[in-house]
Amino acid sequence: MRIMATKSTAVTKAKSTAIATMDYSDEVAALAKRLQTSTADRIRTSNAKIFEFPDKSEAEFIDCIVVDFVAFNRYYENGYDEGNIVPPNCFAIGLEPAGLVPSDNSPDKQCASCAGCAMNQFKSAPNGKGKACGNTRLLAVIVPPDPDDVAVGDDLSELPLYTISVSPTALTSFDSHVNKVATHFKKPVRTVITRISFAQDSKYASLRFSAVAPAGQELEVVAQSRLEEARKRLAVEPDVSAFSPANDAKVKTPVKRAGVRR
Repeated sequence: MRIMATKSTAVTKAKSTAIATMDYSDEVAALAKRLQTSTADRIRTSNAKIFEFPDKSEAEFIDCIVVDFVAFNRYYENGYDEGNIVPPNCFAIGLEPAGLVPSDNSPDKQCASCAGCAMNQFKSAPNGKGKACGNTRLLAVIVPPDPDDVAVGDDLSELPLYTISVSPTALTSFDSHVNKVATHFKKPVRTVITRISFAQDSKYASLRFSAVAPAGQELEVVAQSRLEEARKRLAVEPDVSAFSPANDAKVKTPVKRAGVRR
């Protein structure tokens, strides 16, 4: 027979009152900060063709595992300026580039869908060449240590998760790399060691991607175990609380695409 333990009314009341009066404000504030898009986990690139990690260490190339990635479209009314980061007017995040729609949280949504948006068409950029809206990929990566530095029994499950942005000029290289891995290995890109380097024939820091080797069973397991974490991080929207229209212009009402009659 199972005997149920009993608690005094006084103890029950004390615990109930303590829980009811606990102050969670600091923890809630800290949680909000954790969910905002932060630069604390970002690997930056420079026109000097150097990667800079959050701890200020540098590298000319990175051998990493791309745990996951998303398509990320961003439109800035005055263009993107790395020296003066401001919230985007309109943005969209999703797994499939062709089906992207602007987030409801975009402060100046340009259209009901990215495909039908005038800012997402070629020659819409101020220079008349590319798109006014930057089509990018955002990657979540882990950087394994050099095999010579790994001892038997070392735990690789807590490797830092970094983000890195792929500019429009590098999309062809990245998408081709993902397709090659899927075709050759019949597996997703997180199952290989990906080398990220810079195009030597480009004036700007345009990234290039190639497969170095299979990741191996242990790192495959690690990458798989970090997949949910990576997807949550990649889905975090930019903080647009400080947005203000350029030149105090009015925010436009989103343009809806006309229905097609059949």
